[in-house]
Amino acid sequence: MVWDNKLIKSLDSLEGHQDGERQGYHREMTPVRLDNGVDMLAWLYFYYGVHHGSIVQSGDWLNRKNNK
Repeated sequence: MVWDNKLIKSLDSLEGHQDGERQGYHREMTPVRLDNGVDMLAWLYFYYGVHHGSIVQSGDWLNRKNNK
Protein backbone atom coordinates (compact mmCIF):
# COMPACT_ATOMS: atom_id res chain seq x y z
CA MET A 1 0.00 0.00 0.00
CA VAL A 2 1.25 3.47 -0.87
CA TRP A 3 0.21 6.67 0.84
CA ASP A 4 1.66 10.09 1.39
CA ASN A 5 1.99 11.08 5.06
CA LYS A 6 1.62 14.77 4.16
CA LEU A 7 -1.67 14.01 2.37
CA ILE A 8 -2.92 11.91 5.32
CA LYS A 9 -2.17 14.80 7.71
CA SER A 10 -4.09 17.19 5.42
CA LEU A 11 -7.07 14.82 5.27
CA ASP A 12 -6.94 14.34 9.05
CA SER A 13 -7.07 18.11 9.49
CA LEU A 14 -10.01 18.39 7.09
CA GLU A 15 -11.93 15.63 8.91
CA GLY A 16 -11.11 16.92 12.40
CA HIS A 17 -9.00 13.86 13.31
CA GLN A 18 -6.13 14.34 15.77
CA ASP A 19 -3.94 11.50 17.08
CA GLY A 20 -4.93 10.44 20.56
CA GLU A 21 -7.97 12.71 20.72
CA ARG A 22 -11.61 11.84 20.19
CA GLN A 23 -12.82 14.69 17.96
CA GLY A 24 -15.46 14.27 15.28
CA TYR A 25 -13.95 11.38 13.34
CA HIS A 26 -11.46 8.59 13.80
CA ARG A 27 -9.44 7.02 10.98
CA GLU A 28 -9.12 3.25 10.53
CA MET A 29 -7.30 1.08 7.99
CA THR A 30 -10.13 -1.01 6.52
CA PRO A 31 -10.34 -3.76 3.86
CA VAL A 32 -12.32 -2.59 0.81
CA ARG A 33 -13.25 -4.08 -2.58
CA LEU A 34 -12.93 -1.87 -5.65
CA ASP A 35 -15.41 -1.86 -8.55
CA ASN A 36 -13.00 -4.06 -10.52
CA GLY A 37 -13.08 -6.72 -7.77
CA VAL A 38 -9.60 -5.97 -6.38
CA ASP A 39 -9.34 -6.15 -2.58
CA MET A 40 -7.09 -3.65 -0.83
CA LEU A 41 -6.74 -1.59 2.33
CA ALA A 42 -7.98 2.00 2.57
CA TRP A 43 -8.16 4.64 5.26
CA LEU A 44 -11.78 5.26 6.29
CA TYR A 45 -13.00 8.02 8.57
CA PHE A 46 -15.75 7.10 11.04
CA TYR A 47 -17.96 9.78 12.62
CA TYR A 48 -18.39 9.76 16.42
CA GLY A 49 -21.41 12.04 16.71
CA VAL A 50 -25.13 11.70 16.19
CA HIS A 51 -26.07 11.13 12.57
CA HIS A 52 -28.62 13.50 11.06
CA GLY A 53 -30.20 13.25 7.63
CA SER A 54 -31.14 10.28 5.53
CA ILE A 55 -29.17 7.27 4.31
CA VAL A 56 -28.17 7.28 0.64
CA GLN A 57 -29.57 3.83 -0.21
CA SER A 58 -27.62 3.56 -3.49
CA GLY A 59 -24.35 4.42 -1.75
CA ASP A 60 -23.65 6.88 -4.58
CA TRP A 61 -23.39 10.26 -2.86
CA LEU A 62 -22.74 12.23 -6.06
CA ASN A 63 -25.83 10.87 -7.83
CA ARG A 64 -28.10 10.58 -4.77
CA LYS A 65 -30.71 13.01 -6.15
CA ASN A 66 -30.97 11.07 -9.42
CA ASN A 67 -31.35 7.70 -7.67
CA LYS A 68 -34.47 8.39 -5.58
